[in-house]
Amino acid sequence: MSDWKKDLDSLLAKVVEDELSATERGRLDEMLLANPNAREIYRQYVDVHCSLQEHLALPDFSAMNQAIEAVSEPARKKISRPIFSFAWQWGLATAAVFVFLFVVLSDAPTPVRASTIQAIAGTVKVTQPNGIELSNPDIGTPIPAGAIIKTVSADAFVELGFDDNSTMTLSEPASCRIIRYDKKQRSIRLIHGKLWATITPQPGRSPLIIHTPSSKLDVLGTVFDIETRPLFSRLRVSKGTVRMTRLVDNRSTEVHENQEILVSLNPDEDFNPLTPPKAVNYWQSNLEGAVEPSGVTIGYVKQLAGRPPFVVGEKVLIPNKGKLAKAIAVINFSVQKFGDSPVILDSGSQIHVQGLTKFTQGFYFFLSTKDETGAFSGKYYVSMKKNWMKKLDEKGWELKIPIEKFLGKDKRSKKSPTGLYLSDFGVSSYDAKLGILLLEAAVVPASQFQ
Repeated sequence: MSDWKKDLDSLLAKVVEDELSATERGRLDEMLLANPNAREIYRQYVDVHCSLQEHLALPDFSAMNQAIEAVSEPARKKISRPIFSFAWQWGLATAAVFVFLFVVLSDAPTPVRASTIQAIAGTVKVTQPNGIELSNPDIGTPIPAGAIIKTVSADAFVELGFDDNSTMTLSEPASCRIIRYDKKQRSIRLIHGKLWATITPQPGRSPLIIHTPSSKLDVLGTVFDIETRPLFSRLRVSKGTVRMTRLVDNRSTEVHENQEILVSLNPDEDFNPLTPPKAVNYWQSNLEGAVEPSGVTIGYVKQLAGRPPFVVGEKVLIPNKGKLAKAIAVINFSVQKFGDSPVILDSGSQIHVQGLTKFTQGFYFFLSTKDETGAFSGKYYVSMKKNWMKKLDEKGWELKIPIEKFLGKDKRSKKSPTGLYLSDFGVSSYDAKLGILLLEAAVVPASQFQ
């Protein structure tokens, strides 16, 4: 076992026993931030522990709540417990999960309906607790507790409705698991991607708990959206209040209406909600000097000698009518970065895009939007038209796409996204071999080019 693994084993054992000093906590934080393999082990441990908590009546490693599920309670007298190594705990937990799966899958009762699909677009997959996978299920399909819902393609979203009239929408390539949703308990795990939620106030009912790799949210009646990546979560509250707990140090704060907060695995980063500036009608991507693309959630920045930075499309596999999965290239910009002004789409606005590669007809562009209440309002699409393209040089090109050309496939969406707030802008090719290389993307209001 390498030195860092031994060190991680020792630190996690102390976390379990609630014996981690401030110095050791700092060392653990540094290791998680610097070492992707350490983060993966940490996340696996979190997942196994949470699986045990969700399904098994086994003794709980209560001290691990600091790292995986924050709990607010008075200080208790410390009780000495046998010290097991991380390897023992990991082995025991893994074995328990396998036993649980064997019992459940061999003699499982009919799953309890937790939600219902209310709207769907793009490629969506639902994996039921019994392992049966549904591809692009119909509107009205019941989704049981324990199911995993994935939006696979970049243009996809799925809206889930619940018995308390709450709704949640999964957007971008994203994945979540409904742990439980009934009168006694409401619990969701957002694995990655973006989740939009409108939660109906329910006096006397337990709060909705949303788990992410870096945080835990306690939600009552509110409207919010949260974006989750391996190293951070970004929450925006449009109505009501959400209590967010940062798992790395068990610190909690309340995020109120028209506030947002960023939480990561680094306890030294700021953990205070802020109020974004007023809305603007102009946005431009900023790639200069970015190690990771600033404001880009899919794709990656590349630098060539003598060229400005550009974004390379990331390959994404999507099901292809029961045949081998098809690869497409995708770039997705998260338009409103943390602390930035929201962007509103005015009538007459245009999407300006500049790139380096040869451009063909095999591309489409998409927008995801929210309305004035902060609720998800749809995804809008448009295929590239030749008359929008202008050559800048032998390899470069520029496109100017009128915002009114984007139309929503969801029947409830408006005819165009004019007047809505822009959340994400993206482009995808029908063939990953072509690739997509973007120099710049921008939303330009009519006043700037008339």
